[in-house]
Amino acid sequence: PLDSFEYNVKKILHRILYEVIENKLGIDPRYTTIILVKNDLFPKNINKILNELLIMDFKVNSVTFLQESICNCIASGIKTAVVIEIGWEMTIITPIFDLRVLQSFIKTTKRASSEVHYKIIEKLLKENTDKGKHVSTGFNSIEDSIKKRGIGNLNVDEIVEELIIPVK
Repeated sequence: PLDSFEYNVKKILHRILYEVIENKLGIDPRYTTIILVKNDLFPKNINKILNELLIMDFKVNSVTFLQESICNCIASGIKTAVVIEIGWEMTIITPIFDLRVLQSFIKTTKRASSEVHYKIIEKLLKENTDKGKHVSTGFNSIEDSIKKRGIGNLNVDEIVEELIIPVK
């Protein structure tokens, strides 16, 4: 029996999968092979729910789960690597040996793209406030500003050095 969390997750995933498979793609799931590329830290209980939904409810031909870091290695033509995924919220460092994830050696840090983004905003605001200019802090405005004029007087190396900490 499913607990209430798993039941709710299953209901939500069923609705999402139905919308995608039936309405958006308009395919017959019985003749479909599903390949799910998942993050290295993706919860195993959600894998199980997805697998049950796709096989039992949607009757897909088969389901294959692939880890993102392994896919990166295969795409690069290498079998052993350290894959560093810099996401918006988190950076994940995954060691791979012979196309196998060394699960116990995966490291994470909160140092990620969002922190770099907001550090640049902070520097741009300080630089422009000192000059009496107004700066919009919306994501697209900041991105456009960086694209149009570069990062101005900001020292990117300095920003990166402020953010880098040793991963334990």
